[in-house]
This record gives sequence, C-alpha cells and structure tokens, in this order.
Amino acid sequence: MLLGTGTGSFGAATNFAVGVSPFAVTMGTFERANDDDWRTLDFDGARVNP
Repeated sequence: MLLGTGTGSFGAATNFAVGVSPFAVTMGTFERANDDDWRTLDFDGARVNP
C-alpha cells in the first residue's frame, strides 16, 4: 500500500499482514476515531483483518 505524504505524493511502500486468502479491501471509520480505517476480508469468511 502506498500512503500519501500530505504533499501530493506518496511515501515508500508499506506492507501489512492480511489473512491467508484475502479478496476484498474496504475503507471506512470503524473505530469511531474520525479517521479512515481499512479492512481486508478473507475468502473463507472467517476473519476480518485490521
């Protein structure tokens, strides 16, 4: 994932751990902290990864 630097460009690539069979990524405010969070969903449906 490439995260924005706030200056109109991107920083270095950042790797995040996900489940064994991820197939979807979604963004939203899941933790009520007024910032965007992202989640991945595994194909087996047993896990949502932070």
